[in-house]
Amino acid sequence: SSDLNDMPSAVQTQRLAEGRLQVGFVRLPVPEPLQSQSLDTEQLVLAVAADRLSSRVETKQLIENHQLLQLAPQRGEGLTAQADQFLTARGLTPRTVSAADDIQTLLALVAAGDGVALLPASVKHILPAGVRLLPLEGEHTQWQTGLAWNAEIKDPLRDKFLAMVIEDGQIS
Repeated sequence: SSDLNDMPSAVQTQRLAEGRLQVGFVRLPVPEPLQSQSLDTEQLVLAVAADRLSSRVETKQLIENHQLLQLAPQRGEGLTAQADQFLTARGLTPRTVSAADDIQTLLALVAAGDGVALLPASVKHILPAGVRLLPLEGEHTQWQTGLAWNAEIKDPLRDKFLAMVIEDGQIS
């Protein structure tokens, strides 16, 4: 049977290695023995309640003067690490940090004025009213996402899917 499920990259890579998952859409790079194909570059953005923005406010002030909302580490290990690297590289310390289990909840909390969140730019597709995304530049603001699979496990159906996606350029 074929199912589509939302799960963290770390869980996907573990299941791929164990042969319990055929293919995953994950944050790259992936550990051995998995193989991968990059599909896209993801960009880090700062989600802020629109009413907290003024023409002169800077990213640094927004992060240091508000609670930082982020995914619980077990739900978004890679994103949490990305945010930590971004903050550390800039010497930024959020006032407080609070976690939620999914991105929709984080966005709702941002919309309610409970804090700001460092998230992938792709959240623009599920953005609630009253939330603005501020683009971030420089070190630790981009990463690759793509397909991952375990080539040590024979699976003709999976291989047909991979060939279709990768060779035909179905995903751009």
